[in-house]
Amino acid sequence: MNPAPLIRTPSRSMGLKLLLVCALAVLMSIPAFFVFMLLDGRTNRAEEVAREVGELVGGPQTFLGPVLGVPYTIPASDPKVGSTSGVFVIFPVKGEAQVQAKSEVRHRSLFKVPVYQADLAFKADFDLIGVAAQAPRGAVLDWARAELLIGASDARGAQADIVLTAAGRALTVAPASVLSDVGGGGDGERPRGDLRLFGSSAGGLAQPDARFQATANMKFSGAQRLAVLAYAKTTTDTGKSDWPHPSFDGGFLPAQRTLAPDGFTATWSVPFIARGVPSQGTADTLTRLGATALGVSFIEPANPYQSVARS
Repeated sequence: MNPAPLIRTPSRSMGLKLLLVCALAVLMSIPAFFVFMLLDGRTNRAEEVAREVGELVGGPQTFLGPVLGVPYTIPASDPKVGSTSGVFVIFPVKGEAQVQAKSEVRHRSLFKVPVYQADLAFKADFDLIGVAAQAPRGAVLDWARAELLIGASDARGAQADIVLTAAGRALTVAPASVLSDVGGGGDGERPRGDLRLFGSSAGGLAQPDARFQATANMKFSGAQRLAVLAYAKTTTDTGKSDWPHPSFDGGFLPAQRTLAPDGFTATWSVPFIARGVPSQGTADTLTRLGATALGVSFIEPANPYQSVARS
């Protein structure tokens, strides 16, 4: 009969080694915890500095090219119920945007924030033939109060008055009266921020079955990000900047882009079927433009806080 196998038990030295390893792991986690807390504090402070500088120069800016807003009224079928009013928004059939941005880096203590000054030129071709038939059912359009509308995320970034022309005639630009602020300055279903709208009366131009061209020139400052909404049925956007490290984002990526140490050039082209927004509609249609932003972020490729976090 064979003897039963011996059952070996861990030696006391192995148990001491395990305890020693655990104690060293705990001790090493203490300085790692302090490094993490310092990194978290510096990261939060960097975000605060970016917001503070952005508030001074305009922050991440999103721009809307010329669109047409026509007030309307739907008479009530029941005399006891008041009439319904709104704004019918008509997008141009073709839009061209050209953006030239000159960048610089603002320093505050240990932190750096990319800022820019942008010159924007918009062109819009309007064709109102048959558009009135697409208005809400029963709506009576007030063409005499129609306005040409343009927008920007933060008006504090304006460096000069907006120059707006229609049919070759210069127009006076002021805060819009038919609409004030709308959501539409970001990506996805919800915009990153609201748009401040500016406008000028188009009562003499906006008529049923009319055709005309409008242009807008804007000069704005901003920080970190710049985007243009696809404001026409078919929109073409050309952006140039001396910033060497762009990050393209938004609803569409550039169809063509050229990157160089002294800057970049990018061209977007958004056809009507890709835009996913009707050619006209109620004021809520403007909020859907947030998903069509043609954006570029001015990033720092060597972020020390990201490097430390990865380490």
